[in-house]
Amino acid sequence: MGVAQKILLSLSDSFSESYLQPERIDRFIHKESHILFQKLVQNGIESFSSKEQEILLRLNRQLPLLNVDVIPVELKLEKKEITVEEFEAWQAALEKGRVINKGVLLPRSASMLLMVLTSTERDSDFIEENMDLLLRHVEVKREQALQKYTEPLSKKAIWEERCTVGVLFSAFARQKKDWRFLNAALKLNEWLWKEYHRPFNGLPSLPLLAALVEQEVVFKELQSC
Repeated sequence: MGVAQKILLSLSDSFSESYLQPERIDRFIHKESHILFQKLVQNGIESFSSKEQEILLRLNRQLPLLNVDVIPVELKLEKKEITVEEFEAWQAALEKGRVINKGVLLPRSASMLLMVLTSTERDSDFIEENMDLLLRHVEVKREQALQKYTEPLSKKAIWEERCTVGVLFSAFARQKKDWRFLNAALKLNEWLWKEYHRPFNGLPSLPLLAALVEQEVVFKELQSC
């Protein structure tokens, strides 16, 4: 057993479940990436929403790290940076400065925190406090986590929010070299996997692909540390 697996097992008391088999994740990533590539070639980048284009940009940087061919079209996209004004306006709308209060989340918080993570203008204490709140929420609520929001959301929108938290946990684990958050990402992504594979779920695959690719890239990087 490798060091990484031992570390994850030592953290697994919070979840006490097995992880997805790496082979299944690898097959899913390769299959869905191939489908994604075909859609891009056939329909062009314009067929994707702005939110989906942000995911594509992230995937285009990460997939080569997993030995998956990059998207075979030119992505004329630029990474969206959050401005100080945008961050301050969003932060001011939070109750008590928290993205989650009594189990209820503010929509788009995960995507905002992702942008803040890579921004030069970031409040480390604010990020770490909210990441700890999200981590405890997922550990306590488990499969029922990340379901309640401050405004009504569609099933698809809730799915996308939860998948983005999976990406966020992995990205934060990478930045802080904190295995607790990678462990949480692994479990959250497993629950999302089960939800996606239920019959007639109608959920889009791209958000889950993004969460699993982020997880695998970060797991590979932390293993080498």
